[in-house]
Amino acid sequence: MAVLYVLLALAAGAMLPFQAGVNARLTHFVGSPIRASLVSFVVGTVALLVLAIAIFKPLPAGSKLAGAPWRVWVGGVLGAFYVVVTVVSAPRVGSHADRCARRRPDGRLSRRRPFLSAGSASRCTT
Repeated sequence: MAVLYVLLALAAGAMLPFQAGVNARLTHFVGSPIRASLVSFVVGTVALLVLAIAIFKPLPAGSKLAGAPWRVWVGGVLGAFYVVVTVVSAPRVGSHADRCARRRPDGRLSRRRPFLSAGSASRCTT
């Protein structure tokens, strides 16, 4: 069972660059990084609500939630910070694959192979 969780964690980590790109693209349609982050969180909230209903587990009592220490609520703020920063920085920084992308004379995208050498910054080779 632990292998399943490791695979799920790897898949979730692999999706982070895609999430940044999708949310950055969403900025063009909604007008700002903050709005794009909000839309992302609303869609995610709806998806989690559907999942929570499908699990058929009762919600905790309000008193139990009220008794939780303030530190447990910081995760939502950190998640919002992460999404906003990726939405703002993804178009400006991009990924290594994006930096290695080149247009061929016929207009098609030609990707160069990334090359890493010890002690140097990443660069692209042909």
